[in-house]
Amino acid sequence: MEVIAVWKDCKYFENYDKTVDAFVIKCTLYETKSKIEPFLTGIQKHNLFMSNKTRSNTHPDFYFLVSRDVKYIKPLEWFCNVSSLLGQNSPYELIDNLEVKNLEDIKGIQY
Repeated sequence: MEVIAVWKDCKYFENYDKTVDAFVIKCTLYETKSKIEPFLTGIQKHNLFMSNKTRSNTHPDFYFLVSRDVKYIKPLEWFCNVSSLLGQNSPYELIDNLEVKNLEDIKGIQY
């Protein structure tokens, strides 16, 4: 899994009463099934399955916004890419070449 961006002091997650750093994680289908899906709610799994039905072969990867404490995971659109995240008023900061083996690894990321 590749960490591609950070959103410092993110306020995006529902039912979360504080800000928390969040990371955009890029995953293959295998990584999504084995390392992300176990953390998702039933509704998130269903939505992910439905979005995968329209997925293009030119966009095989999955993207997730994950809070540093790994309590919140928000699937991003399958057509997400780094350039679309890093616009002029974007809250995201690019992270270059950072691989993690599992979600727990993001707790220790220093940037």
